[in-house]
Formats: sequence, structure tokens, C-alpha cells
Amino acid sequence: MSGEHLLISFPLEQHLVEDLRSCGLFETVEHYPTKFVVGSKHPDNFWNHEPPEIPAECWTRATVLMTMFWLPKSPEQAPNLRLVQTMSAGIEHFDGSAYLASPDVKKQVQLASAAGVHSSAIAEHILMHILAHFHKMSVLNKIQAARSWNRTLYVPPGSLAGSPEIRGHTIGVIGYGCIGRDVARLATAFGMKVLAASSTGRKAPARGYTIAGTGDDDGSLPEAWYPSGDAEAMEDFWAKSDVVVLCCPVTKTTKHLINASTLKQMKQSSFLVNVSRGAVIDQDALIEALENEQIAGAFVDVTDPEPLPKDHPLWTTKNCTVTPHITGATTMYETRCADLLKINMARYKSGEQLINDMDLTKF
Repeated sequence: MSGEHLLISFPLEQHLVEDLRSCGLFETVEHYPTKFVVGSKHPDNFWNHEPPEIPAECWTRATVLMTMFWLPKSPEQAPNLRLVQTMSAGIEHFDGSAYLASPDVKKQVQLASAAGVHSSAIAEHILMHILAHFHKMSVLNKIQAARSWNRTLYVPPGSLAGSPEIRGHTIGVIGYGCIGRDVARLATAFGMKVLAASSTGRKAPARGYTIAGTGDDDGSLPEAWYPSGDAEAMEDFWAKSDVVVLCCPVTKTTKHLINASTLKQMKQSSFLVNVSRGAVIDQDALIEALENEQIAGAFVDVTDPEPLPKDHPLWTTKNCTVTPHITGATTMYETRCADLLKINMARYKSGEQLINDMDLTKF
């Protein structure tokens, strides 16, 4: 046996728990799942959770923690913990954690995110909404709701020009990580041209967890690269992109990257997608641009704030689809998290750098 003791604090599917028990990487695997509470005061059901009732001796024994929400309250609660594998791509919900702020934890514990486990699901959602926009799915839904065979609601009378194809159009991807690379792969398969914008603006190989058969390993799919922080260089990016997809993290550079000025530089026919974080967009500016038909449409899976209040105008903005931060939810999510844990456990034991290793000095 390895001498490693795994503690899981998420309601992981039982067959995955058993797989972790039998994989040979852990001496013990203990499962104390988070309890989800129906009817909680929090309006976002996914976060309706209470801390699991984990016995003190389990915390003491644990050397590895697999978690979505919960960390030890202090280093003393889990003195032997050395590896934390989160089940979320973002870890901003751990901001303010007294445990991660501890100097001893920064020295002794490694933390890895789950970035990449949902890249294909998110990329599929993005392509679904792009196709729905180009092929006027909202009009087709109205035709069915009206039980009408009147094709002129979709195709002008005497014409066959119903909707544009996405083939030949240009998609601009901002943030060329695991999600952006899989968007590029799918878009290329549909015959779209790809532009990429990143913090460096230079072609780079993929990093982190990549689902087999997805992405763009060597960064060869984009026809051009742009530095996202260079406003002058980005003017060409906005002008050429028929679709703009935001896959970037929120930083000082990317906060409100989409604002009144950048929206004015986009094509009037452009379609905007945000699956990164809500703060990348100035939502008031987006609402104004959509209502004034300055751009053609938008799909946002992330908002600022979250949850989006029921009376927020974004819900009813013209040509805007809003979903509740759900595009990454896939039946393969937990399976890939367990796979990533096994990969990182093997790397930890051999002294290699973890996949999606996070810098604890930022906490």
C-alpha cells in the first residue's frame, strides 16, 4: 500500500469512489459527501450545501483531499494533508480561506484545480448557441409554437436565402486555454477561420489537463494571434471577428474587456459569447449595444453578479440568451475529476509538477 489516505468531501458517484479504492494509489479512501439542502436561502441550488460531518480522526489521517467546497478550518485540523485536488476549474470561492493563508500550508500543501475537465462540454454549448444564432433557431421555435407552415417567417418571399452558414466566418477566441482550444477545434471542423487573443499574443502549446482527442495541442489552428491587453492591436481582432468568444480569466487587464468602446469596434452582425466570468463584460454596455442593435446577439453563461437577480434587465435583453453558469455540467465531469486525481497522485509520488498546480502564495 502507498501510505496515502484520501478523503473525499463531495458526493462523488459510488463507482468512482470504488475505482479510487482499487487503483492502488491509496491505502484508505474515506467518503463524507457534502449535503445539499433543498429550500436553502441561497437562490443558486448548486451552492445549497452544508459541510459534511467528517470525524476528527479522518481529518487527522488524510494526506490527500478531493473537494469542491470544503477545506480544513486550520492546519491543525488536517496536519498530514499534502495534496488538495479541487473539483472546480476556478478556485475563487476559496478566497479568504484561513487554511490556505497559513504559512505552513503554503510550504507543505500542493493545490490543483480541475481546469480542463469540462472543456469539451463547454465548447459544445458554445457551438450550439453559435449555430442557433446563425440559423435563427428563435424564429424556428416561434414557427412551431404558432403551428405555422409559413416559410416566409424564416425565408423572405420568393427567396431561398434563409440563414447564413457559419462556414467561412471568423471566430475570435479570447483566452486560448483548454476551452478556447476546443472551441477552435470544433469551429475549424465547421469551416470557420480562427483568431486567438491571449495575454502574450504568441502561439503556445497547450498546458494542463486535456481530454484525449480534443483541443489544439501545438496552437496551430489560429490564423493570427493578438495580445489581448494591446488595445490598438485588438482593433483588428474586433473588426475581423464575426463571433467573439470569451474564455479568459478575470484579471486587471480583462475586467470589462468588453465595454462600450470595444463593442463599437465589433461588426454590427457580430455574436458575443461569454463562458469565462461575468466581470469580463460591462453588462450595462452590453445591454445598450444589444437593445440598439449595435451587435447582433449574445450568449452568456456567466454574469455579474451570480446568481443574476430575477429583475435584472439582462434576462429580457433583445437577442440575448442567458444560462445559469451551467455549460460545464456533463455526465463525464466527475469521471474526469477522478482521472485527474489519479494522474496528479502519481505525479506527486514521483516528484513531478502537478497538472493545474495552483500558486498558494496568491492566497
